[in-house]
Amino acid sequence: MFDPATAAIGDNTIIFTQTAEDACVTGSDTSTFTINVTQGPNAGDDSSVTLSTQQDPVNLFNYIDGNPDSGGTFSPGNSNGDLDPADYTAGDYTFTYTVTSSNGCSDSSDLVVTITNDIICPVIADNTQEFCESVSDADGNNPRRPQVRDLMPMNITWYATATSIEALSPTATLLDNEDYFAGNANGDCPNRERVIVQIDKAPNAGSTTNITACNSEDPFDIVSRLNPSILGAASAGGTITPALASGTTVFNPAVDPAGQYTYRVQSENSACEDDTTFVNINITQPVPANAGADVSLTFCSTDGVQNLFNSLPSGITGGSFAGLTNGIFNPATATIGENVITYTLTSSDACVTGTDTSTFTITVNEPQDANAGGDVTAIYCIGEDQNIDLTTLLGDDALRTGSFSAPYENGSFNPSEAGVGVYTISYSVDGAANCAIGTDTATITITVNDVPDAPTAAAIQSFCLIDNPTVGDIVVTGDNVVIYTDDELTNEADATTALVSGRSYYAVSTNDTASCSSESVVINVTITDPAAPTLQLEGNEFCRSDNPTIQELIGNLNGSGIQIYTSNSGGTAITATTPLQDGVTYYATSTETAGGCESSERLAIAVEVNFCGIPEGFSPNGDGINDQFVIPDIAETFPNYTIEIFNRWGNVVFKGNANTDDWNGISNQSGTLGNDVLPVGVYFYILNYNDGQTSPVQGKLYLSI
Repeated sequence: MFDPATAAIGDNTIIFTQTAEDACVTGSDTSTFTINVTQGPNAGDDSSVTLSTQQDPVNLFNYIDGNPDSGGTFSPGNSNGDLDPADYTAGDYTFTYTVTSSNGCSDSSDLVVTITNDIICPVIADNTQEFCESVSDADGNNPRRPQVRDLMPMNITWYATATSIEALSPTATLLDNEDYFAGNANGDCPNRERVIVQIDKAPNAGSTTNITACNSEDPFDIVSRLNPSILGAASAGGTITPALASGTTVFNPAVDPAGQYTYRVQSENSACEDDTTFVNINITQPVPANAGADVSLTFCSTDGVQNLFNSLPSGITGGSFAGLTNGIFNPATATIGENVITYTLTSSDACVTGTDTSTFTITVNEPQDANAGGDVTAIYCIGEDQNIDLTTLLGDDALRTGSFSAPYENGSFNPSEAGVGVYTISYSVDGAANCAIGTDTATITITVNDVPDAPTAAAIQSFCLIDNPTVGDIVVTGDNVVIYTDDELTNEADATTALVSGRSYYAVSTNDTASCSSESVVINVTITDPAAPTLQLEGNEFCRSDNPTIQELIGNLNGSGIQIYTSNSGGTAITATTPLQDGVTYYATSTETAGGCESSERLAIAVEVNFCGIPEGFSPNGDGINDQFVIPDIAETFPNYTIEIFNRWGNVVFKGNANTDDWNGISNQSGTLGNDVLPVGVYFYILNYNDGQTSPVQGKLYLSI
């Protein structure tokens, strides 16, 4: 039979075992009953109190005996129990206090208030009051240290001395062998009665404990494995019910059955009652050591002690925490910040073979002013199929201990699963749950955008190097196009970035906010730069007499689509009919026939336009062809020149300069024979340039008919 009235509050684990000892049963099997007992509401005991019309307003809750639950209502009158005695005439008044729990259970008690016009000073019946160091509610739950509110009579004002002005808090802890003085709330009692407090040592059976033992495990003392209570570790010397085979508190897994046991420690004084706890023992088979995955925990320094065994992954039992006793971690005494504790499970633990460890990383925070970090916004694309940690979106100063609104309580948001739209998530930090002082809330607004269509572009695009092509010259059609230089779309190319021949570029379309990109389109770039033309041998030399033009220079170059410029870059090509100028450097390019690209390199050509030298002969026969000995451009180039021509005997037959006609074969010197054309033959000349720098030249020529 299971009696909820005597069972422990919370989960009670009961193991049902059926074995071959039972009728028509072979082998053995067990099942587990987990029974949760919920604490009902407590409105306290029926009580009475006398109040004076001369004292300050009070709250009726403080005068109810039996440690009632707070949060109830009073009737009649103010539902929260506030009462000013001055508002009442002398007499008796009854107020009903009602408490209702979340599961609908309720409890009530009556408080009879006697109103008097006299000054009320308490009368103490027992000037020595004895308490146990651990007291509980009327139902035996919620153990705590004895407090001022436990002094008798209850619901009066207590002072530390006979003359103290400031009253003691009802929740102040009582101290052993200390004096306490009874008075009224106004402090106007002429004589305060003294009470001497005696605190007795309480028996300690620990708190409810679940133990898993291996069937091959050595016998162990149950007391050594009991969870501590507010008084610390359980005291030895108690008794186990039902009795164990050992007759003591030693449990032998090979003999004693699994199930629920009671451990009782008797009190050594009249102020304390015996202490009892429940022990649920389960027996299992040995398994390989598994310490579970690493665990991260966060506590506030004001949190109570934590049993890390309760934070082990499901199914992990036994083992030990380095530096801790029974796995108890106290945030109040731990290092603020990160605490790293190793959990070890070895073959020395029950039902374990081998060894395994895991790490508990425990962060302890000091209470701080509540700060949710301020409102933030974030933008994602529908194609981002990843879980976004919402804490990464919070402001830098936000406390990370807060909570997110539904349905994102786990702090994760997946854009792909959420779909296109705008999502508003609240993040709240409050002192009660988040190691914070006060309350603060921030709003996270997440926009999930759709992905635009991919742009269109020719897969292969050609450019001329001479045009200095850039990313901005790539031809692509789409909305808000962005071009990248890598297929992972991490290196965005600026429009002014020079194109590289043979490289692939990746174009995507983006939405209006440029937060979402389409699939990429690959564009392969080719940059053409034909070779500069080459010059034929002596192709830069021209005779002035030929009146050479740009076309003649082009004719002396090897290449296609040749154009001539007056500078090594830029400018406009010179027309083919433009005369060449002596001493000028011209620049030639070639043009590719297929793509029409002009070479970026220009061939520099230093042009020489001079007279083309002295003829080797002439024929003054009157046929109109080469009838005179003509030195081209001699007068223009050397206006001060002179020339003398000799026959083979050394006689001068002709002298000339810029003012004489060219020699027609007839001597213009006296003393020569006849006035006709001289005989056919070889003649010699001396040419003086007379420019101060060019040396005279001598040569021969042939006169023929």
